[in-house]
Amino acid sequence: MALTAFQHAWVLTLAMAMARLVGLMVFLPGLSHPAVPGRLRWLIAAGLALGAVVRQGPAVLPAAPQAVLLGLACELVLGLLVGLLAGLLVVAAQVGADQISQQVGISLVGSYDASSQGASQAIGQLATLLAVVVFLASGAYRVALSGLLDAPIGMALGGPAGWLATLTAMLGEAFVLALRLAGPVLAVMLVISVAMGVLQRSVPSMHVFSIGLVVRVMVGLPALAAGLVGLVRLVEVFSAMLQRRLPTLRMG
Repeated sequence: MALTAFQHAWVLTLAMAMARLVGLMVFLPGLSHPAVPGRLRWLIAAGLALGAVVRQGPAVLPAAPQAVLLGLACELVLGLLVGLLAGLLVVAAQVGADQISQQVGISLVGSYDASSQGASQAIGQLATLLAVVVFLASGAYRVALSGLLDAPIGMALGGPAGWLATLTAMLGEAFVLALRLAGPVLAVMLVISVAMGVLQRSVPSMHVFSIGLVVRVMVGLPALAAGLVGLVRLVEVFSAMLQRRLPTLRMG
């Protein structure tokens, strides 16, 4: 039985919304983790897509097959870009924590990380999980979801210049976030290194390496704890930056 024009518009609109949400699930912190079952991701994407279509109604879409395929590709790219920008938060937290691990001297404590499919340091995994928890608990995920669900389905994407500008700005923000997370610990470790160097020159017979390792751990872990506590504020700043940058990915 052939579909009516109204039913055809509903099906195409739902397919485009589904492509947008599937792209988001690839990089969105929390749901993109390999531990989350694929069927659950599909179910969440389908539910959100259906809600967006019911809320907005069927979109006026071209009937040509080439235009429909192009629209699906644009929706998928939009979801991927938004998920990638949100995922930079977790990457920044992990990079900052890995640098802390190396400076404190506990970088050898590692285990298998399912998200990166390789070995990862324990502090890095802790910061990654904490960043995901803060991302979800603080409501920052609503920024990414509202950026997609509130955007008209079937709209045109912005040009590559807008994408590159947004990605560059968010990469810079992620670097600043990682630096603010690891900066205090790196500064403390620098002071300790200078002090240990002066002590080694003053008392050559002292085993400065053994003493320095203990001092690094004793001082570095409290500094790390202080940095992780400040991660909540960093997530708020990052989500505000993401909210400002999302409109540049599209043009209505």
